[in-house]
Amino acid sequence: MRSRSGTTLVELLAGMAVGSLVVVAAIGGQLHLRRIAEGIVVRGQGERRGSELIAVVEAVGRQLRHARVVGDTALEAELRIGVGVTCRADTSGLRLTPSDPSDADALTVLAEVPANGDRLDYLASPDTARGPEWMSVQVREALMMTGRDACGDGSPFVRASSRFDAAVRLTFAQPAPVPPPGAPVELYRRIRLVTYQEAGGAWMVGLRNCAGMRCGAAQPIGGPVRPPREGGLAFHAAADGYLTAIARIPAVDRPFSGIIVVGRP
Repeated sequence: MRSRSGTTLVELLAGMAVGSLVVVAAIGGQLHLRRIAEGIVVRGQGERRGSELIAVVEAVGRQLRHARVVGDTALEAELRIGVGVTCRADTSGLRLTPSDPSDADALTVLAEVPANGDRLDYLASPDTARGPEWMSVQVREALMMTGRDACGDGSPFVRASSRFDAAVRLTFAQPAPVPPPGAPVELYRRIRLVTYQEAGGAWMVGLRNCAGMRCGAAQPIGGPVRPPREGGLAFHAAADGYLTAIARIPAVDRPFSGIIVVGRP
């Protein structure tokens, strides 16, 4: 056989075809690996979001009472929005000690500003024979003022450094037994945990404040979740006094679940 220099046109075209197949195969392999990697990332993000969402729902659940499931997809309950100590009171209402989020020693802590329609629980003694018991009344009005104006100068429940911190006066919707100074107080607001569709089309889990007779717009607490028709969020009541919250996240096959204890926090 004789060696020859040069390449025929047929050989060149054949070589180009084989080279193209190799390049296409390489690109196809890279795209396949990229899709696998992206899928892993998406699933990882979904796993994290699902776990975080259930953790938030459980955290909210620890501050709920009188919870009831609405249509399997929403939860209505009373959310504890504050705890505090009474510094003054009469049959029309009471005043709480100053609240300062940055003060770790504050006797009153408010996550939300109280409003008309909130529920106020406090410890009082309407019958001295029975001793102290929890009273529950509806708030008619909440007025913010300074600690000095709310509790007065020289109150043992107000430090000198907190006299001008914000405090709240709560008016009862109806006359009620008078709590003594130093009586503990809890504040609750009716809320709903729901799914809603945001402007971009994604379904989120949100909390609606329902002070009074109407509920406000949902405030996002987590998501996205799958649409309601795919069981994005569901609640199931059990006979043992517990609720199960189940969330389904896009791109994740398994459901995420958590437990909410029904009753007083």
